[in-house]
Amino acid sequence: MSKLDEIREESRQVADKIDALRAVESEDAAVIEQRDADLGELMKRAEELETNADAEAKVLETRAKLDAIVNRCSALDAPKVVEKREVAAVKPVRHHKQLRAFKDAETAYRCGQFISGYVLGNDSSREWCERNDVSTRAMGSAASTKGAAFVDDELSSVLIRNVEEQNELYSDMQRFTMSSDTLLVPKRTGGIAGQWLDENTEISTADATASQVTLNAKKYTVATRVASELLADSVINLADMLVTEFATTYTAALTDAAVNGDGSSSYGGIVGVLDSTAGILASGSAGSVHTTDTGNNLVTEITTDDFTALLALLPKYAHGNARFYCSPYVYHSAMQRLDLAQGVTSLQVGAGANFLGYPVTLTTAMPGSAADAGDVAVLFGDASRAGCFGVRKEFAITSSSERFIEFDQVAFYSTLRAALKFHDLGSASAAGPMVALKLGAAS
Repeated sequence: MSKLDEIREESRQVADKIDALRAVESEDAAVIEQRDADLGELMKRAEELETNADAEAKVLETRAKLDAIVNRCSALDAPKVVEKREVAAVKPVRHHKQLRAFKDAETAYRCGQFISGYVLGNDSSREWCERNDVSTRAMGSAASTKGAAFVDDELSSVLIRNVEEQNELYSDMQRFTMSSDTLLVPKRTGGIAGQWLDENTEISTADATASQVTLNAKKYTVATRVASELLADSVINLADMLVTEFATTYTAALTDAAVNGDGSSSYGGIVGVLDSTAGILASGSAGSVHTTDTGNNLVTEITTDDFTALLALLPKYAHGNARFYCSPYVYHSAMQRLDLAQGVTSLQVGAGANFLGYPVTLTTAMPGSAADAGDVAVLFGDASRAGCFGVRKEFAITSSSERFIEFDQVAFYSTLRAALKFHDLGSASAAGPMVALKLGAAS
């Protein structure tokens, strides 16, 4: 036991004795006199212990300082020679094919080397990753070709960007990064009321009203198989193919849920904008729907008046960021048909779809050639005011080279956690920030 430990233990015993003596009460003067005398001795011993503790602490502090001086002097006497290690710089990567998922070949090459080294167990690729500071934080130092979960920052960020930047309905919704599976988003439901007053009249205050929108992230999985020939051919092709395949599948699932989701497990619990019970076709959102005249139940029968009525239905606050959402069939069969009928010849390839001065987002999730009476052919409005889109930035990817070994293929599996929710689609009597063009009944 060290000196300080001994002082600490005795101090605890003295304190306990002081507490015990203070609790003594008696009408006998001799007892009280003895109690006070004992307390005096204990107080004196407490002062001595305090002095001893300070002295011992000072000795230890001095010893530590002397040790530090010795260590410094030793380091000066015998300086260590640090060997310089040359780190290979990332050289420009030549690639003759056009990349679909990556903005440059260098990023695709880094992601491909990561997969080759830490998923497929290629020693040279792993060494390249270590030299060029490619993240391996979730893999550790072990290599496995039987199956290994990993999250690589660069690969995940590219995959997230491809999913989020797809020109689809969900990508225009108000976007949130979810740090957990549940996110509460504040929603303004009413402003502050003002009032006209006469002079010398008391001013009354009012509070703005608000509610919360709850986003519950659900897991969606996707898997693909890669031929061994591709793995051996080019890591750039490998990374580009993986991100493209995963992003395409994720985008299709998110878009289908955002448009046609019915709240069931098939859509991850997401209720889409076209749902008949809780979406824009519900009776509670009737104020946001314009129906074509009776007899105009086909896409080819939609008129210019129907579109102008749809634009007039949308509130002024939603026009600044508004756009149309429809299928390619509706765009070409209705919008371009009407433009050409009016002599509009400014349709330029590559300029992006547009109609009546507003951009058009084409999505196959919206009704197409089979659209008939009661179907919504076109949506118009500001999706960022109508709903929220949340993605958790935690992509998990797993590989396996044994699952499809008879085909000489490697399987890659990925998971995504995301949430979608439309929180403002108008009311039964007033239009919200998104409105719908519904085909009327047949004549």
